[in-house]
Amino acid sequence: AFEQLHAFKSSQQELLTNSVNDLALDIANQVEARNRIVTALARDNRRTLETILEQPDDDRAISRFEQQLTAYFPDMYTFTLVDVDGNRVPDDMGERIGEACVREIELFAQGDRSLSHSRDGYRAYMPYIHPQPFAYHFDIMGLWEGSDQLERIIFVSFHTEVLTQLIDTHQLPGHLIYLVRADLPDLIDLGKQGTREKLRDASWVAEAEISDAFIQTDVTGTRWRAIGYFEPNLLAEYRLSALRRFSSNLIIDPGYFGLTIVSSRDPETVLFDNLSITAHP
Repeated sequence: AFEQLHAFKSSQQELLTNSVNDLALDIANQVEARNRIVTALARDNRRTLETILEQPDDDRAISRFEQQLTAYFPDMYTFTLVDVDGNRVPDDMGERIGEACVREIELFAQGDRSLSHSRDGYRAYMPYIHPQPFAYHFDIMGLWEGSDQLERIIFVSFHTEVLTQLIDTHQLPGHLIYLVRADLPDLIDLGKQGTREKLRDASWVAEAEISDAFIQTDVTGTRWRAIGYFEPNLLAEYRLSALRRFSSNLIIDPGYFGLTIVSSRDPETVLFDNLSITAHP
């Protein structure tokens, strides 16, 4: 019994697994591409960046490089450069680069391996969502060498819409897909609707909603985990739909002593076995 329900659930699990894995791959590729471009721009504009660090009041140099960044990344939120002494230029005094960002910059500069990874000869920062009021964002950090062969940091922040668009692309009807922090897997960082503050009561992954259809996979090069599960009513609605289809194919056979309702469909295609309703005089 329940062959149809089992087949439906299995097919939905396969679709959900593919969606979550594909989303994780797309986000990993998106982050890696941004890492490469940001690092390449810093290296190709070394003289300009050195000028910015040496002359923090050179607004023209800052504006010129910022225009290059926004040409590649229209969704850029802000940027800064960090010299060998930890000074940031431009320094917005915490307006856009808050305490959490500053702390991450310091840890990255110290070589903290918990938030960075090495790939193809360069070290890259592993992002997550920073819940700054009114501007949830994620950061990219890369290293570039000055003329003295010492490494500096380039820091670029981005709005999160590119991530929500990817989730929207991969999430199928009846499914729920989110990004969570790998170290805080119960707390949702991002969903189709947007960042955590837009999810309201849905910002936590409820155990009651996570069935054996729950899928999760880490996003390479980040501190995110992509998770997916069925909407709570997906299977219940399928059962109801199947029962309605079953009921529409019932016929009345008056050949019994009483009134017996039987199915006109093949028993193997019926959702519930041995469904018969008999009225006796």
